Amino acid sequence: MDADRITFTSQFVDNPYMEAHHLIPMAGQDFYENSLDFVGNIIFLCPTCHRKIHYAIDLDKKEMLQVLFKK
Repeated sequence: MDADRITFTSQFVDNPYMEAHHLIPMAGQDFYENSLDFVGNIIFLCPTCHRKIHYAIDLDKKEMLQVLFKK
């Protein structure tokens, strides 16, 4: 989400640590014929943005999701 977000370097891959997030949640899998667990449905977020998309107030989550779906 925010390219300037500060994270830390992962000791395992020697790159900034990021977390995977499904745009369409896996909990909705029953509503789809094809698997939701595919590359086009996964984005990578810094740990702070990943927590924000799960736990922020609805207005903040909505803004993030609108930006992500446009990308």
